[in-house]
Amino acid sequence: MGGIYLSEWEILTEAALQALVSGLLLGAMYGLMCFGLALIFGIMRVVNFAQGDFMMMGMFFALFIFSTITQPWLGSQLGPYLGHVDKWRIQRRIDVMSMKPRKLSAVLS
Repeated sequence: MGGIYLSEWEILTEAALQALVSGLLLGAMYGLMCFGLALIFGIMRVVNFAQGDFMMMGMFFALFIFSTITQPWLGSQLGPYLGHVDKWRIQRRIDVMSMKPRKLSAVLS
């Protein structure tokens, strides 16, 4: 019945490090999102709310891949790619159906 027992200090240290890494990753994700919104608004003068939706689709693709295959590196590589492919498919469908594809492309880019 032997097992590895951790002291309270080791558990506290592990939890603090995990919270620190999670906070840094979440902050990096928010930073990338803000940078993308600022870049698009600064160049095109269009407030792009679709960027967050497509970012979340990529994250859900990555979560789905990770939960079914349990390979984090594969999910982190394929998730953004599948999100980009899905965005491209939606944008192409709107461009074909629209009379003014450039204005709608500016909203979805």
